[in-house]
Amino acid sequence: MNFCEFKLDTKKKLKSNKIKINDRTMFNKIGFVTMCMFFIFNGCKEKKSSPDLTNERSAKKEIYTCSMHPQIIREAPGKCPICGMELIEKTDGVALDTTISIADVVKPTNESVISNVKIISVKETTVSPVITAIGSVEYDTRMFTNISARIGGRIEKLYIKYQYQSVHKGEKIYDIYSPDLQTEVQNLIYLVNNDNANTTLITSSKQKLQLLGLSQSKLDEILRTKKATATLSVYSTTDGYVIDEVMTTAPVNVSLQSEAMLQNAPQSSKAFSVKEGQYVKQGETIFTVINTQQMWAVMNVYAGEINQIKKGQQIKLVMNNSSDDTLLTQIDFVEPVFASGSKYLNLRAYLKNKNYNFRRGDLFKAFILPESITGIWIPRTSIIDLGNQQVVYMKDGNMFYAHKISTGITSERYTIAIEGLKDGDIIAENAQYLMDSEGFIKIKHNAN
Repeated sequence: MNFCEFKLDTKKKLKSNKIKINDRTMFNKIGFVTMCMFFIFNGCKEKKSSPDLTNERSAKKEIYTCSMHPQIIREAPGKCPICGMELIEKTDGVALDTTISIADVVKPTNESVISNVKIISVKETTVSPVITAIGSVEYDTRMFTNISARIGGRIEKLYIKYQYQSVHKGEKIYDIYSPDLQTEVQNLIYLVNNDNANTTLITSSKQKLQLLGLSQSKLDEILRTKKATATLSVYSTTDGYVIDEVMTTAPVNVSLQSEAMLQNAPQSSKAFSVKEGQYVKQGETIFTVINTQQMWAVMNVYAGEINQIKKGQQIKLVMNNSSDDTLLTQIDFVEPVFASGSKYLNLRAYLKNKNYNFRRGDLFKAFILPESITGIWIPRTSIIDLGNQQVVYMKDGNMFYAHKISTGITSERYTIAIEGLKDGDIIAENAQYLMDSEGFIKIKHNAN
């Protein structure tokens, strides 16, 4: 075969293979088009029969999560594998309030707050405030009686053995030996024996002995027996309990024993500073007798309530936190006090204690009942005290702004606003929810 025949034969073979390749490609194209038409037809048919099937399936699909660990996602109810809490169904979030603009969000955090806390509308009302105070029962210092040495000498015998021993009027307390007393008695006897007609000197001598503490009966006995005595007996002039004079320098503030211990004297074992055989000077206080038939109810009222307190106002006392043990009395004494940079009132009510129902140290809760007051009363929780000023959070549109006010009388739950608020103003009921614990409050403006 020559070159020309080889070339001709090769062209025939290539032509035959080309025809075969074209036939195969055409067949593949026809099959691809047929399959696409099949899927399109079936898809349209399924869509036509159930157009929202996909959406319904996705809407019905429930997802459960843990409220403490939101990264836990389950398709069925169960328990959290981390904390063991029951899984809850996850729901779509609440729609955003589109009325809040970007300008509201970028307000300074120390001037304004976005919140949905409970609000109240301010209005003028009449309130009968009840002022509460805590106090205790104390001794009435006006009922203290000093037993003094009217004459100098030596304590011969003590009839009072321990602190807080009960005594009655006319009961002997101690005997004192005094040479000065003996001298005065001898002078009286001499005048009676030698100058009985000199009634002036005799009367003067008798009066001097009586001033020294000699009783009339003892004086009559001396004139009858004509015998001088150097011992004088001292008697109690009132009913009560005997304490050492050293402990009475500040009777209300010192820590004395309770009335229960007074009535149970053996429990008090502290000895007297005065002993038998001790010498005392004329005018020196030996003992003090406390009469507990009248006591004080003492309580303090602080700055916010000072203007409401007046003498004569009624008070209800609840003794020892017992609602069954109550007493209605009145304020008998008001004492303004300024101490440690604070101003307050010290109040006293006088308690009759003839039956010894009240004991020193008994605690009570006092409810002071002042007159009704008309004004703008707001809850105490709505006020934030910054020390030198008070503020509330006033609502303006979607925001709460710090608003300065001036306050006055404060009751147990409410405070009267003197300046800064008027009828119709809307404020947050509890301002503490709107305050950052480490933030600073800046007052931008006042509505009034």
